Amino acid sequence: MTKIEKIIWNNLDEIIFQNPNITKEKVFKNILNDLENNNALAICDGDLVFLFKAETPVLTRMHLFSESRTGLKRRFLESGKKVIKYFFDNTNTYKVYGMSPDKRFARMVDVSGFWKNEGVLTKSFKDKNNNYVDQYIFGVTKEDCDEFMRKL
Repeated sequence: MTKIEKIIWNNLDEIIFQNPNITKEKVFKNILNDLENNNALAICDGDLVFLFKAETPVLTRMHLFSESRTGLKRRFLESGKKVIKYFFDNTNTYKVYGMSPDKRFARMVDVSGFWKNEGVLTKSFKDKNNNYVDQYIFGVTKEDCDEFMRKL
């Protein structure tokens, strides 16, 4: 198993994928198949793995996996900029987005100046305690990424 595969496997939670009819093993196998068939791309930066899965020819959803929760939000914001820039420079994707049920994470993303807060899907996520919680959507376009990087 590669480093990327280990990080994904160790941190994969079928709750993320919100499908009651699929096991962790099946979710993992689907991810590996997507990676093998170039339907997804995984980029590793330290212990962070950014998994990109195209939803349309111009829209890609990003999932984040990490071996450590310590400083995850800060590390995501620091790593995310260069990883997203690399992703845009090497694909035809126009927009990347992600979702998180963590309100603190959403606030941090919002003040980063890089990602845009795009809204809330209310009561759209079932947490480990079977409570329905909101998901916070954030995204960035290729144009916004290029503009942000020029200002650095």
